[in-house]
Amino acid sequence: MKFPCALAAPAAIVLSAGASLAAIPFDPPVSVAAPQRPSTTAIADFDGDLDLDLAVTTDTPDKISFFLNDGSGVFTAGPTVLTGGGTGPEGIAAHDLDGDGDQDLVVVLQNINTARVFVNNGAMTFAAGSSAPVGSDARGLYKTDLNGAGGPEFLTANRDDNTITVISATGLTLSSTAVNSGGIEPRAAAAGDLDGDGDNDVAVTNHDDPPNIVVFSNTGGALAIAATIPIGGTVRPNGIDIGNVDGDTDNDLVVTVDDDDQGLNFVRPYLNNGAFSFTPGANLPTGGSNPDTVVARDLDLDGDTDIAVTNQDSGSLSILENTGAGAFAAAIVTPIGTRAEHIAIGTLDANATPDIVVTARDANAAFILLNDTVITPPPCPADFNGDNAVTSADITSFLNAWFADLAGGTTVADFNASGATNSADITAFLAAWFAALDGTC
Repeated sequence: MKFPCALAAPAAIVLSAGASLAAIPFDPPVSVAAPQRPSTTAIADFDGDLDLDLAVTTDTPDKISFFLNDGSGVFTAGPTVLTGGGTGPEGIAAHDLDGDGDQDLVVVLQNINTARVFVNNGAMTFAAGSSAPVGSDARGLYKTDLNGAGGPEFLTANRDDNTITVISATGLTLSSTAVNSGGIEPRAAAAGDLDGDGDNDVAVTNHDDPPNIVVFSNTGGALAIAATIPIGGTVRPNGIDIGNVDGDTDNDLVVTVDDDDQGLNFVRPYLNNGAFSFTPGANLPTGGSNPDTVVARDLDLDGDTDIAVTNQDSGSLSILENTGAGAFAAAIVTPIGTRAEHIAIGTLDANATPDIVVTARDANAAFILLNDTVITPPPCPADFNGDNAVTSADITSFLNAWFADLAGGTTVADFNASGATNSADITAFLAAWFAALDGTC
């Protein structure tokens, strides 16, 4: 009897050989019609059926529209929740704020400078809850953890008053703090550990003169400016995210920059040198116009961080595959729809790969791009002969190698990696072999 090799843990998923050399395979975008002028999308299991649904904010009329997933990445319209006339819902994020197992929502109501909780009461019913003030013309809603207390924090960039707002959730109760952005007209904020101390720092793009990136160190939830990075040249920054793009041990900044007059449209990594010092990397053309939202994420599950960018004016999505050590392949550009703005990422079908949702404001739709990256389980240690099955032939192969090691001084059968082949390796191999018969490699 043959026993197929089993996947031990999700963290061990690897790509098939050679897969990282090809463009990351996404299906063509499929539109999900939304009400007029959708802004952003949150991905979460809102109906409790164990697959991920969509919640989309729209401001004509002002509401949240839900789209329910059948498990394969196909969506049907669900209920809607009105946010109030003239409120202008924009940024949205999902989190189980009250610990009851349902995903609640925090929504930025841009027109009234407010963030508000919408409590999930089950059966797809939501009720307006606590609110907190945010700055003027608040953009985005970046979920993070700044104080380590378990409750989430959310960040907005407030274009008209040169601040960011830190929104804290204690259960279902919101509070907020305004922090000067360190520049003029902040466009986006992101969070991640930039100094290696285990907590999440914050970085903000400031678009107007002088255009810069401001990095805030985090000490117990208190933010202080640690670095101001000038952009240089004629380009100005828009979106920002944080991720390890060069494969070292620290997180870097990834920023979209553009100059409409000169037709310059780039995404630019800023590589972390430690101690809040950053070196600008190469300008990576996005292949579109007016790059905006950027997400740094491992999209092909090969262990390095790829980049996805929306190009507002050309209505497209650019994906730049990380080919190793911070080098990127040329952008693969996919037409989306008029004024493609926001990116959300989550696993929407059954293949465990990260899929993409792009919200296109003037196309009145969210667009689903399913990820077809092929993943395979890692080799099973007990599959000693490498035939992708655990059988008695593996015992024979192991023992042949073990005796050959004893005769020739080699260590092919050093199963426990002790540096020498001995009887302990037989014990370790047989333990792994019997475990594989029970379905665990």
